[in-house]
Amino acid sequence: LVIINRDGLEIQPEDGEAINKEIYHVTWDVDAAEKGGYEDFMLKEIHEQPKAIKDTLTSRVLKNSPIQLENINLTKEELEAFDRVFIVACGTAYHAGLVGKTIIENLAKIPVEVDIASEFRYRDPLITEKSLLIVVSQSGETADTLAVLRDAKKIGAKVLAVTNVVGSSVSREANHVVYTWAGPE
Repeated sequence: LVIINRDGLEIQPEDGEAINKEIYHVTWDVDAAEKGGYEDFMLKEIHEQPKAIKDTLTSRVLKNSPIQLENINLTKEELEAFDRVFIVACGTAYHAGLVGKTIIENLAKIPVEVDIASEFRYRDPLITEKSLLIVVSQSGETADTLAVLRDAKKIGAKVLAVTNVVGSSVSREANHVVYTWAGPE
């Protein structure tokens, strides 16, 4: 049963115990989910890439300031304790992971493996408590990526999610989250 009034909503199962759920506000409008005059969504998304990158970086990269990553609470000591990074994703997110590998290895001087989630989860990777697993999922609901995340957490690895969807399974289950703020899929 859902009770809706001016003060909000309340969810009550049959036993009468109220269920509290966090409300997430969508920050995009209907126009953002339409083709916007383009022949197809792929062409639209290709043309939107500069804006998507700008939106992702705008509040995080400020002149003469450190980069701001709001949902990552790792200390310098924790970062230095990682002996390996795994970047796991599907589809085009995998290609973003390949770029991330180059950047992380060049800047942090730590080995990085990039893999497709559907393959990674079945090959018995050498994840330990000293591993950082970065999962990339636009929707935050990719089944294979979620399975990898859950397996890594059982082992004791730290998981950082890169996703676009606040409140998605990936964002809720990861230890740390970076939102891309790229608008609707």
